[in-house]
Amino acid sequence: MKILLINPYGTPFEVLSPPLSLAFIASYTRKVFPDCEFKIFDFEKDKVPVWRQMEIIRKENPDVVGITALTSNFHGAVKLAKALKQWRSDLPVIAGGVHVTAMKPDTEYFDSIVLGEGEVAFSELIEMIKKKEKLPRYHEAGLLKDIDIIPAWDLINLSSYKFFAPFKKKRQAVVYWSRGCPFDCVFCSNAVWRFRIPRVRFRSPDSIVEELLFLKTNYGVEEVYVFDDELNTNPVWLSDVLDRITESNINFYWKCQMRASKNLVSEALLFKMREAGCWQIAWGIESGSNRVLSGIKKKITVEEVVYALSLSKKAGIINQGLFMIGNIWLNNGLLDGETVEEALQTIEFAKRLRDEGLLDYIQFNIATPFPGSEMWDIVNKFDFIKKDITDSFYFDTHSLVFDHPMITEEEMRRLHKLAWKEFVFSPSLIMRHISRIRSLDDLKNFIRSVGVALNVLITGHSRRLKRWEI
Repeated sequence: MKILLINPYGTPFEVLSPPLSLAFIASYTRKVFPDCEFKIFDFEKDKVPVWRQMEIIRKENPDVVGITALTSNFHGAVKLAKALKQWRSDLPVIAGGVHVTAMKPDTEYFDSIVLGEGEVAFSELIEMIKKKEKLPRYHEAGLLKDIDIIPAWDLINLSSYKFFAPFKKKRQAVVYWSRGCPFDCVFCSNAVWRFRIPRVRFRSPDSIVEELLFLKTNYGVEEVYVFDDELNTNPVWLSDVLDRITESNINFYWKCQMRASKNLVSEALLFKMREAGCWQIAWGIESGSNRVLSGIKKKITVEEVVYALSLSKKAGIINQGLFMIGNIWLNNGLLDGETVEEALQTIEFAKRLRDEGLLDYIQFNIATPFPGSEMWDIVNKFDFIKKDITDSFYFDTHSLVFDHPMITEEEMRRLHKLAWKEFVFSPSLIMRHISRIRSLDDLKNFIRSVGVALNVLITGHSRRLKRWEI
């Protein structure tokens, strides 16, 4: 049985990292069915229009096609599924991903839709296909108890991805050391897994080191981005992982995303991270207003942010701040949201952290109500969502997809660009980055970082636009 796993083309923006969800599914399923042949096609990365996708797929002549879909490229998934069914009506087409889990679409071109985690559910559907059983319209399986899985890296061309700047080494990969998040932020679409138990699962330290060694030995990877939602939700487990990495003498550079909660960070943990190769942390700061942070259920304060970033700097780790503008929430059942003044407060907070040497990089997004999030429920309840959005579901974190009750569309765009301009084009920050240039790669990182900000100011988006023909 030949199985194609596809990330469909649906957006005009460059893709920085591979669709690892498909690589996990391939790795798990071919252990269950070693007679199956897998191929992964990232048509989103290469911006391959549907007619060309179909040329490639016809040559492969698969027995099954699995399509993953984020909200941003869901319409591309539907177009591809329709073309597949017009070609071969009997071809099993299976859809999965966070968008279809949240929305449970009744799309006629999908034979079955996987809800939630994909590995077990997809392998169960393959077994049904092998037995020529009728596929269920929606299929959901329990969560994996053991997530010590190394994705099918052999199905991915790592050298074709740019990955996330800045970086220390050009040969990179994105990895996951845990799955899930115990928190309930209003903006987060991970809520589609909120009621699954356990809410966070962790890989074993040995499995993590095994994958790092595998990537280094087989693909020459020297740096990884640990893409977990919050790497420090279990500091005891993380400390064990760091000990194992240090003991292995693997000499890897890595960066990660962490939470600034005071009970989850410590000087000892951050120094241990630095010793184990961590050189940068992306912190989900979101806002410079404690009222906003409380409203979106972030469960941190600006004071905790300063504390965490100060400890990180002391440990010699570079900090990136992840911010948002335009959040809304419910306050005792009543609509509430960020004001222009609070958005400006966030921009000033980011600049303060920069000027105190605590923050070197930023990502300023527009608050976006992705399906599955509490914010999605709110904008639909109050009919704020823009009509063209519900028709296509084409949006991302730099798009204006709903009418904010307190900030006009014109003001939102102004604030978004102002945030990038005010932070990045600071003479002191530019000199700080220049002083760290030690190699050609460092220079390229610096130029790329400035280019990101320029992209926002020119196009409104941080990623480069590519061709647009689905």
